[in-house]
Amino acid sequence: MAAMFDRSQRSHRPLRFLLSVPSLALLAATGCGPSETRVASGNREGVLHINNGAEVQSLDPHTITGLPEFHVIAALLEGLTSMDPEDLTPVPAAARDWDV
Repeated sequence: MAAMFDRSQRSHRPLRFLLSVPSLALLAATGCGPSETRVASGNREGVLHINNGAEVQSLDPHTITGLPEFHVIAALLEGLTSMDPEDLTPVPAAARDWDV
């Protein structure tokens, strides 16, 4: 019985070898090439990728409580004006100009 088991194992060796060589070549070919980064794909497609860290629970500005939600709401609801970081004077954000 042991001799019969030995022969069946040896008869499958060429088949295993023939199947393993192409799969190893395919694995090496896909793992060694340069992959496009998010920055490169964003520049090419005109898309801004932002890592928010966590899934937002709501987009309702009245019910948000977390920082990830705030970041998304702040990006979606850009104000007409913003504050200059140097002297905190109002500067145009979404607005081009304004009259008082």
